[in-house]
Amino acid sequence: MKKFISLMLAALFSLTVFSVSAFADSEVEKSEKEEDFQKAESAVVDYACMGAAVDVRETAIIAGFTAYNTSALSALNTRKTALAAAWKLTSNEEVKKAVKTAVSTYKKSLKDARKVFKKARKSAWETFKTTAKDCKGEGESLDSSNSGIDNTL
Repeated sequence: MKKFISLMLAALFSLTVFSVSAFADSEVEKSEKEEDFQKAESAVVDYACMGAAVDVRETAIIAGFTAYNTSALSALNTRKTALAAAWKLTSNEEVKKAVKTAVSTYKKSLKDARKVFKKARKSAWETFKTTAKDCKGEGESLDSSNSGIDNTL
């Protein structure tokens, strides 16, 4: 019985020590997060400068996306024309070859358009990050966390 009580007391003591230690660690993490938040909150941010930087970034992304759309529409129209011409051919081999060429050309055109848009988007965000650093101390963190939001376009 004494062994059982001793084991129970040891387990209870261990549990208490680990709980206090974990609680202390989480309090330290909370304290560090609060300090980071206060630093970001107290940083001097030129909001007009940041607004202008965001405007330039968004305008560049819109221009890149517009160029992508134009290229994609052109690729679709070219494919449409090529497929229509392919189905006017008379032999299976000719049709198959023409359809394959039309689809291959279309895929390459879209791939190239995506590559150009991705480069434009990346450039817009890099320019923004550079400009944003000139606008404030820690203010970039107010908007830069959204840099992946355009990846689904």
